Amino acid sequence: MFPSEVLLIEVLLQADTILSMNVVRENLNPHNTIELSFEQEDNNDTASLMMLKVKNPFNKILSFDAYIFALSNSEWTQTSIIPVQPNTSGFEIWYDPIANLVLENWKFSPLDRKTTVDSNTKNEREESYHPEKTNEWLKRNDIRLNELPLAPADEINYACDSTLYLKQISGDTITYWTYGWRTPIDTIKAIEWKENSSYGISSYFKKVNYNGTLTSVNLIPRAYFIRNDSIMEEQKFYHISNDSLSSLYRLAYSTNDSKKRKHYEDIIQNNSFNKFKLIYHPGIFVNNIYEGNYNNDKITLIDRWKCRDRKYFAIEISNYRSNGEVYKYTLVFDENHNWLEYDGCDKIGIECMKKREFKVHYR
Repeated sequence: MFPSEVLLIEVLLQADTILSMNVVRENLNPHNTIELSFEQEDNNDTASLMMLKVKNPFNKILSFDAYIFALSNSEWTQTSIIPVQPNTSGFEIWYDPIANLVLENWKFSPLDRKTTVDSNTKNEREESYHPEKTNEWLKRNDIRLNELPLAPADEINYACDSTLYLKQISGDTITYWTYGWRTPIDTIKAIEWKENSSYGISSYFKKVNYNGTLTSVNLIPRAYFIRNDSIMEEQKFYHISNDSLSSLYRLAYSTNDSKKRKHYEDIIQNNSFNKFKLIYHPGIFVNNIYEGNYNNDKITLIDRWKCRDRKYFAIEISNYRSNGEVYKYTLVFDENHNWLEYDGCDKIGIECMKKREFKVHYR
């Protein structure tokens, strides 16, 4: 599914077994039709909010697997999904731009079926929808919010808004591990998620939501090479076309055979490479625009100003994605190549920036 897309899926069931699923133009059989909508909302002050709405008309629990193609890391990634209860609508929210969404492995299960994750029961599933119960669960499992207990202490930092991130320095290369995607999950899914090898190193639980779910956060690395007034940003590229890449991802995530999936994932990995692209140097702009880097980005010097005898710069990086949409994001830094959002929390610089008139595009 693409942003703003709406789908109607008519389902033929026999007991709990799906016999067929067909996309239809009109909802002529509302008691047998799943309604899907994938929406995107942007504003000047916050990052993109992506929301999937799933209306389940059946008297059974609906579950499925979901894979997102997040623009922040340009890769397909499986994301946690909370099952949709009978005769209700379920919502999944991500706070990062998503170019495409794949839903598969649809299943129905009886309402009274018990959860089989570890020794958890149906009651434990129900208690995860109450904030106070979720906080008790966190205490029982000795989990602290907004922390990375397994990451090196000298790499852990907090932005001005207390957002957790990692900063790694190696020679002229600086890597920031910042928000990649955020997903609400219940405590049953959280048990599985906590077993992931990245938990505590580059992923963590941020907060308890009003409905008792937990917001899980995965950090994504963004590397920059800085030398001689030049800033270069690392990006993943592929030796194969976007169509071929999409086909390989579809093949990988549409099979239940782990060997086949690994085979397709290996093909993707073997055809990928990372390369630094130039995004800033004082002398590259002609009429405040530069379009000559490796990725053919359009880089616009949208503003520059002085505050406390320090110079600041704002650039906008934009390009076309495979679906024809324009993807853009804004970077703001000072004359010493320190990012305002991070690098010591330059509060005065941020206040000066707020008085400027350019629009910040988050990614």
